[in-house]
Amino acid sequence: MLVWPGVYHEKGSDQAGVLITTPGVHLRGMDRNLVVVDGSNGTAAAPCPADPALQDLTPRNGIEAFKVSGTSIENLTVC
Repeated sequence: MLVWPGVYHEKGSDQAGVLITTPGVHLRGMDRNLVVVDGSNGTAAAPCPADPALQDLTPRNGIEAFKVSGTSIENLTVC
């Protein structure tokens, strides 16, 4: 999957913003500085806020590849 530049506020499950359970999935951003998977409560203008009051501090992974093989994740930012 090729991911277009943008800020993505995903909540795929309680454990992960994006949960991959299918083998062989390749997740690739078009630009590591412009593709952001933001599990916090940031905005498009200010993703991944440093202020703890603006963060989702629940224990969660940004992108999780669970029990799969042949999966790659590259060229994007996760916070």
